[in-house]
Amino acid sequence: MKWLKAIIVICILTLTWMICFGSQVFGTNLSEERTYSKQAGDFILHIYTEKTTHGIKVFRALQYIGKEPIQIEHQTPLISLSFGKRKHDFTGGTVDKVLYPGASYFPQEEMTFSAPYTKGEHPLYAEAKYMVNGERMSIKQELNLQFN
Repeated sequence: MKWLKAIIVICILTLTWMICFGSQVFGTNLSEERTYSKQAGDFILHIYTEKTTHGIKVFRALQYIGKEPIQIEHQTPLISLSFGKRKHDFTGGTVDKVLYPGASYFPQEEMTFSAPYTKGEHPLYAEAKYMVNGERMSIKQELNLQFN
């Protein structure tokens, strides 16, 4: 009889713990996969978020929509991403690239971030930095990703 009571108490405690702290231990999932776009002049910053088993995968590209070919210069990465905190790092080498009208340029591989431990909105920060004809250009985007 004592064993039965002990098992019931353990089950109740376990269930209570899972309700209170389960999402922090087992993680969360991205609510929906989405594409985000932000235009600045003749350029559009595209960000696509995708669910993974343990987090999110983020793809990024810079599209040129001008009428004539144009040369841009940028440090690597062209598009910096940070999840949770705004922290960008443009410390790589310099790259020159000619873009043609309608072309999408995506010199970096996708980035993977671990899922947050808590449900709700979590920010993803994106920033593209490049130069056109000696003029510094920047496109910044803050995305609020929903996790459940």
